[in-house]
Amino acid sequence: MDHSGFPYPFYEVTCSDLTHHVDFIYHLRSFFSPETNRYRAGQLFSEKNFGLIDIDWTAKSPILPLQIRDQENRIQRQATLSLP
Repeated sequence: MDHSGFPYPFYEVTCSDLTHHVDFIYHLRSFFSPETNRYRAGQLFSEKNFGLIDIDWTAKSPILPLQIRDQENRIQRQATLSLP
């Protein structure tokens, strides 16, 4: 999200914890009324997951790989940002 009041854009990685995930009722409700977010990059991943941000400070401009991983540590969603 770009906000003119700050010298840099905002990013958010939202994940669950590894002990809970959405249930059948949530999936049913989402089918008829999907959870929308105009800033979401990619599809919603609703199984058990965790987030990982690994900042590479050695690059001239820091690089930030953002990941959502499932409970088996497989990457389910991924984006890479580089800072100016």
